[in-house]
Amino acid sequence: MKIYVTGTTGTIGNALRGSNFTALDFRNWNSMSRLLAQEDEPVSIIHLAAVVGADNVIRDELSHETNVANVHKFLVEATSLCDLRNFVFASTGHVYAASSLPLEEGSELGPTSLYAQQKLEAENLLLSSTFSHKVTIARIFSVLGFEGDKPGTLGARVVDAIKYPTSVVIPNGKDIRDFLSPAMVARLLVLLADSTPAGIVNVASGVGVEVQEYVSAIAAAQGHVIASHQFLQTNSGDPIRLADVSKLKEKIGRRAFDDAIQAET
Repeated sequence: MKIYVTGTTGTIGNALRGSNFTALDFRNWNSMSRLLAQEDEPVSIIHLAAVVGADNVIRDELSHETNVANVHKFLVEATSLCDLRNFVFASTGHVYAASSLPLEEGSELGPTSLYAQQKLEAENLLLSSTFSHKVTIARIFSVLGFEGDKPGTLGARVVDAIKYPTSVVIPNGKDIRDFLSPAMVARLLVLLADSTPAGIVNVASGVGVEVQEYVSAIAAAQGHVIASHQFLQTNSGDPIRLADVSKLKEKIGRRAFDDAIQAET
């Protein structure tokens, strides 16, 4: 199946390089329309383009248009232009309310950031659309990548901590997250795009790790050391964010999931 991707200059989009896909410029509707209209085979779309990072969303007056209204518009237009089989929308695991248990797709919702609120609003538009049967909502859990991360994200904070070890701290060092590398997210999204629509599905590893442990390991792999005093050793109000990945394993196949995890480790 032909795969198109928006947001290819972002953290996850960069990790898709080398995959067999065609980039779409979400800022250029005419260009996107021309490419999709000329397709004569089934198409899947991975929609990554968004205004990301809490600070960026607050500052960007057009964030709601980009993150919500234009997402639904994109689904409708793509369906009219080509044989769209699967529209994979990159959402976030932060649409869920805090929980001490692994979060299932039907768990209580409770987004606390404006970014998560916009993602949930976009989800609702897609799932209430006439074309909801073509939609996969990929609720992506914590992503940590050092290259291409935007200001306000954890990855950018880690880079700053490495550059300025005496003045920058990493918040919530003891919090537990279900971390993914951008490369792993990219692999899982491609697998989802190449299957039938899944509705809502968690994209995660199913394993919880402390922020300090994971960040330290990733930094060490890149030849850096982050001192323990650079972590803010307090838990936030949402210390656990672990995903139930049963549906993901069922959707893409347990072996494919295990292979992705193996590649991660």
